[in-house]
Amino acid sequence: MNWQHFNGKILVRITWGRKLRIPKRKHQSLRFGVCYVEECLIGIHRALDRSWVPRFFVEYVVFHEMLHLKHPPRRKNGRDNLHHEKFVAAEKKFPDYDMAMCWEKDNLNRLFFF
Repeated sequence: MNWQHFNGKILVRITWGRKLRIPKRKHQSLRFGVCYVEECLIGIHRALDRSWVPRFFVEYVVFHEMLHLKHPPRRKNGRDNLHHEKFVAAEKKFPDYDMAMCWEKDNLNRLFFF
């Protein structure tokens, strides 16, 4: 992923993480990955380590988290904007972006049963 999408310039370790559940809100969701910028570490949710989860989706999650290293948060109105305009534009360049978004929408409920 690093060489394919970032010309080998993103130095990061990637590991399977613990359960990365976002606190309950109106709609429950999973945090598929997390990027610890200071440690140059990406954690991927273990729910994605299943035979029926397609490789392109895991690659999309890794790509998304790597983008946090390339496009750090921007301050806006006193808050960190993690997914600013430049980040979102870069994210949509992932070759299987549309397919990943469709797969996530169709399979999110299955992933909750980890």
